[in-house]
Amino acid sequence: MQHTFPGPWWAFPTAAGLAVASIALWPVWATNTTDLDALMLPSTVPWLLVAVFGLLIGFHVYGAGRRLLLLAAGFLAVAALGTACIAGLAPRAEDIRMLGGLHLPLLLGAGALGAYLRTAPGEDAVDAVRHAASVAALTAGLLAGGGVLVALTVGMLGVLQVPETSLEFVLIHVVVWGLSSVVYFAHALWVRFPTAFDRILPAVARLFIPLFLVLEVVFLVALLFRSPAEGLAQNRELLLVFNVLLLAVVGLLVLRASFAPQGEGRGAMLATGVAGLALVADACALWAIGTRIGEWGFSVNRVAVLGANVALFAALGAYVVASVRAADREGARRKVLNRVLWGAAVWAAVWAVGVPVVGGGEEIKIEVEDEIEVGGVGVDQITH
Repeated sequence: MQHTFPGPWWAFPTAAGLAVASIALWPVWATNTTDLDALMLPSTVPWLLVAVFGLLIGFHVYGAGRRLLLLAAGFLAVAALGTACIAGLAPRAEDIRMLGGLHLPLLLGAGALGAYLRTAPGEDAVDAVRHAASVAALTAGLLAGGGVLVALTVGMLGVLQVPETSLEFVLIHVVVWGLSSVVYFAHALWVRFPTAFDRILPAVARLFIPLFLVLEVVFLVALLFRSPAEGLAQNRELLLVFNVLLLAVVGLLVLRASFAPQGEGRGAMLATGVAGLALVADACALWAIGTRIGEWGFSVNRVAVLGANVALFAALGAYVVASVRAADREGARRKVLNRVLWGAAVWAAVWAVGVPVVGGGEEIKIEVEDEIEVGGVGVDQITH
């Protein structure tokens, strides 16, 4: 693993955090305002994401050779193109803006993991997810500690009777710089202690897999008594919960596979059971999405949800087949999950770059979906 960035371990996270915070705080300095809404404009947030992940990518490709530097620069240029289109979309294309904004961090995260893998021979995408989970856990811990620090700062300034305007100005700088640098410091701690969570995270996966199995059974039984297709088709919130459940299942399967293989014991059987039930749940979701499309037609949102559920169905199906038929089940499952992860990166690129670029033209007619309540039942209206 190459990490040749010069200076002490805290130098990069400090400099990177200050750079991102300067971008976020520029409206404060330019307009002398402390309004958070003025800071987090829809057109500003995507660029902050590019800055955050771009610096992480730069960290991993620093000193790795000209070819990798050019690849990283090309990737960031493509991401910047998508970001510019997302930020510049007209209000009538709000659906595309929302979908692009949701997929942009996935694309940038995939780029950061890809940059890491280019400098870590012998590791694959599943391994990279294990490291990302460690960084996420460290980030959560630092955020908790930072919350305590902010509370103490507020208390101290209150005791000193600092004027309210000065208090807001200090706090916004502390909070913005803290949020801008927390990921970099978590990343720096992971670089120093890469195996710190290698015993904790597998235990988390082993704990939640049976819980998700029970949750899936409860969901499917409840749908059985509510007419699954009709219930999901008329309730977008329930359909959203279903999709979040499916994504969480795939995440747990990746987390389990990212550590040393556990053999073909009870854990492997539970993981296969969770994937099998998720496959059934996804089939119900696909039926509901097809019903909605048949009743109200296609929209940008429905195309995105349909494509995501079809991809999840294929991924879960491949995982179950590998668990049942492959001689080397752990190896086959890991191969499937690696393909799923890189497929997710391509999917994110389509919606974060491809669709905003095409949908940004004035000649493209965009369907925007609104929902109104009629007699307590959600009814979709399509306007053009």
